[in-house]
Amino acid sequence: YEQPTMFENCKVLSLNYRVRWTLRKEENKIDIGLEAVTGIQNYMAFGWANPNSSSGYMLHADVTVSGFTEEGMPFAEDYYISDYSECSVDENDVARGVCPDSLYSGSDSVNNTHLVYGHRKDGVSFVRYQRPLKANDPKADVPVNHTANATVIWALGRIKPPDYLRPYSLPQNHGGPRFEAYGYLSLNVSEKVNDCAGPLDAEDKEDQELVIADANTPLVVTSGPAVHYPNPPNPSKVLYINKKEAPLLRVERGVTVKFSVQAGHDVAFYMTSDAL
Repeated sequence: YEQPTMFENCKVLSLNYRVRWTLRKEENKIDIGLEAVTGIQNYMAFGWANPNSSSGYMLHADVTVSGFTEEGMPFAEDYYISDYSECSVDENDVARGVCPDSLYSGSDSVNNTHLVYGHRKDGVSFVRYQRPLKANDPKADVPVNHTANATVIWALGRIKPPDYLRPYSLPQNHGGPRFEAYGYLSLNVSEKVNDCAGPLDAEDKEDQELVIADANTPLVVTSGPAVHYPNPPNPSKVLYINKKEAPLLRVERGVTVKFSVQAGHDVAFYMTSDAL
């Protein structure tokens, strides 16, 4: 049995971002793990540049955009960069920008990225996914020659979650310096690489666990799947406050706190001074 966080190779992309991979050439697949010290509202992107590009490597690149939804669930999706802009669709249903492959073809079948696993812990995001070496979308997918050097690109940045009008995520411009928020390098996935020394360590480890009460804003209480809940008996569902799973709630003495409970009729919500 192979742990989902174990890979044969690891490459440092920046001080706070790493890519891991295991090549499965007999299966025409490669397993990739992206790991970064980044905010939970941020994306991690990694992919292959167009082999005909000699500069501006992100344009026409085949990338996977990964991260976590507002509910804390991991995702990894196939994107194609047709322009240096946020994804948009014109009146003729033509997609342009950093868009999911499915928008260019009109079919979800071209999403060749398969999510395997993801977790968020102590300010570090980790997502594992699998993609084919030779994909079946000639317009948006770049084939990976596993024996040759190829230019790969990467980026970190904010992402807009899906909504009712736009059922897909919108990666925003990385907005940071090169080799810190984005970059590129030459990579041969057949070569053995392991230059990752020790675990990534985030200064802010509380982003998953802390909600600070504000007297002017009600706290929204909902229920959802137990994704990160660490303590036994490990229930299948837990309470979320402001979309954070089973958080610590920080309140100020003397300040009235309002709760908007939207967790359903079968969920109990009570407050007590008893720590047990």
